[in-house]
Amino acid sequence: MAIAFFDLDKTIIKRDSIFPFLLFFTKKRVHKYPYLIFIGFCSLLYKLHFIKNQKMKEIVSGIFKNETVTSLDIVSKEFVDIYVKGLYYKDALLEIENHKKNNVKLIMVTASYIFYAKYIAEHLGFDICVGSELWRHKDTYTGKLYGKNCYNIEKKYRLWILDYRELTDADSYAYTDSITDLPLLAFATKKICVNPDKKLAEYALKNDGYAVVNWN
Repeated sequence: MAIAFFDLDKTIIKRDSIFPFLLFFTKKRVHKYPYLIFIGFCSLLYKLHFIKNQKMKEIVSGIFKNETVTSLDIVSKEFVDIYVKGLYYKDALLEIENHKKNNVKLIMVTASYIFYAKYIAEHLGFDICVGSELWRHKDTYTGKLYGKNCYNIEKKYRLWILDYRELTDADSYAYTDSITDLPLLAFATKKICVNPDKKLAEYALKNDGYAVVNWN
């Protein structure tokens, strides 16, 4: 069985999605603007390496406290319809369609939150979407991150949980823009670096088996 793993941000769409989603979300929840400002301050500390990736995602998750599954789903669908659909790389859409025609199983593996990433995956015809998740009590989110941020080596662990270990020997593809996704690329026989960041571009140049593509 052929399979293709896709990162989302800066791979299928042209930019990171989390902060645009936070802005979209708080426009509908104006009482949460103070928390958004707090997130902005923490993001500066993150860029200066005072806050680690996992802790930053835990901080961001707090803004969703007391949202219900239904209320967050409504915002997520609107976000995808209004904002995300204008951000797709045309070449990414062509690649995805080509895989679908060839009956390649499509799996999105992203650090973005699953509650909106799943609608992007659904719109594009993916079979499975794996992403960062939130704890919830019954149908209400607690504002806590469920497990680890789906980032770096965690993407590999999530795929192990789904029991895709055997696919390392299958005809498989992996697409990403970031050096942090080397564990994801390791799952595939065909490793495609999409508009790669500097570190990934350098890595691809020095190592066999990595293709670099420039998507528009």
